[in-house]
Amino acid sequence: MTEGDSQEPHKNPSGYAGHPAVQRNIDDLNVWAVVKFAIGLLVLGIVSYVVLYGLLKLFEHQEVASQAPAPRMQRGPADRLPPPPRLQMMPGNPSDFTTPDAEMRAMLAEQNKTLNSYGWVNKDAGVVRIPIDEAMKLVIQKGLPAKPAAAARAASTHAASAAGGGAAASR
Repeated sequence: MTEGDSQEPHKNPSGYAGHPAVQRNIDDLNVWAVVKFAIGLLVLGIVSYVVLYGLLKLFEHQEVASQAPAPRMQRGPADRLPPPPRLQMMPGNPSDFTTPDAEMRAMLAEQNKTLNSYGWVNKDAGVVRIPIDEAMKLVIQKGLPAKPAAAARAASTHAASAAGGGAAASR
């Protein structure tokens, strides 16, 4: 560049040189208008966010409501359980509870223990429990108790009078 080039005024390529009296100053900026625009933009962004979040929740709710439950075989072990309260657990399900077959075995073992052991039924009345095999042997040895003859005759006449009285009443 030569000295002469630096002395020439800058020309606008469009041919408009601009008015020499018009000068731009940074103080001419309307700050309040810029602040209002920024606040409006912020409020618009917050309102848009809230509206879109509400729409997202609405669409998620509609999607969940429209989906049918998965086929039974596709569900996991926890989904195959019946609704609560679950009094017994399903066989093969790992749990703190026992399965019905384990409870049945425990109940049968307790009943067999009761049937095959000695124990008090009512200690105050002197009633005891003996094993069932021993009880059957005692019945075979002593025989079953028989009714006294007088009580047997009274029972048979009472039964006959009840049958006869009923027949007489119906005539």
